[in-house]
Amino acid sequence: MFKKELAEARELLAKKDEELQMRDLEFRKQERDTKSSLRSLKMKLLDAEVHEEEEKHKLEVAYKKEL
Repeated sequence: MFKKELAEARELLAKKDEELQMRDLEFRKQERDTKSSLRSLKMKLLDAEVHEEEEKHKLEVAYKKEL
């Protein structure tokens, strides 16, 4: 009887361990995807800031030419 319970407990433990490993892999994937998205958004923000500065400079140059 004890051996059967022990075998069942080991089987349950192995199943739970596998579930935890799958959850960990999914979490890592989501974390990687989130970091990638964040980097992409940061790059878009930097591009927008550069574009804004370029437009500002063009307007300043045009304004000075009119003076």
